[in-house]
Amino acid sequence: RADIYSLGVVLYTLCTGFFPPQSTDAQGKTSTDFSDAKEIMPRNAYSLLQSIVNPSPTERFSIDDILDHEWITGKKLLCPRRVKMAYSFH
Repeated sequence: RADIYSLGVVLYTLCTGFFPPQSTDAQGKTSTDFSDAKEIMPRNAYSLLQSIVNPSPTERFSIDDILDHEWITGKKLLCPRRVKMAYSFH
């Protein structure tokens, strides 16, 4: 699921045109900051991003979940665990 997180960085970059900001804490641990994504990404793309970069690998979307997401399919979500968004590129 670490590769799935990397897809989140790619999704952010494709939607915004730049890499997400990174910061380093006092212990030298680097983290990626997606906090501005809500303001600059389409709502359903942001919904997908949140599910892809979930800090908990066990709760992070699988590739099947990603391929079934509304932003990818253009269809309304049927699975109740996912957030429905009204925005569409179509």
